[in-house]
Amino acid sequence: MNGAARPPFGEAFWQPFLARAGTFAMRLTDCGAGLHEGDVTEEVSALLMAFDKRLAPILEVDSAGKIEFVVTARGNRGAFPIARRLVRAAPALDAWRFVALKPRSILDLRRSVTLPSGGAVRLEEIRVAMVPSRRGLEIALLMPVAASDPESARRCRPLARAIVLDLIGEEDLATCVIDVEVFPLSVLQPNSSTLSLGQLVSEFDRLVGT
Repeated sequence: MNGAARPPFGEAFWQPFLARAGTFAMRLTDCGAGLHEGDVTEEVSALLMAFDKRLAPILEVDSAGKIEFVVTARGNRGAFPIARRLVRAAPALDAWRFVALKPRSILDLRRSVTLPSGGAVRLEEIRVAMVPSRRGLEIALLMPVAASDPESARRCRPLARAIVLDLIGEEDLATCVIDVEVFPLSVLQPNSSTLSLGQLVSEFDRLVGT
């Protein structure tokens, strides 16, 4: 059959990205230029969304100046194969490392996070409960929110989900976890069977059999 050959998978994204990769790298690594990482993220996000609206970038620069570009599907399992295939088609660039789906991260549990109320809590102060079922795991983070205000726990759920995402990664969160809830620390009873946040990953892996 006559006709133009189909372009390689991902070319619609990689071609315009390559044309600007050097500029992106310079702007991300040159902290003194007055340019913000968010500006580059917005531009790369627009390129990715033009290719597949389910995909988004996460850009981080390590201590050696290498840029990690994570192609995340934002938990959309149907887009996982697209993210993986796009990264397999990535060009080799010295300044960049391309990763499909957000991987697990090691968190400094001494770090504090800001609650929607404006208060701060150290990660090491958060407690964890996990309940397995046939459908997957339910994870609850117990945080210093007001027990008298149920909305305060609900407002913390995006933060809790982001913490769990960092710890277990995008694929495991999407495939193994039913929900991430937040409860007040004050509901804990003496000798309650909860875990520290530092124990979450090992217990998660044990429960899901990885």
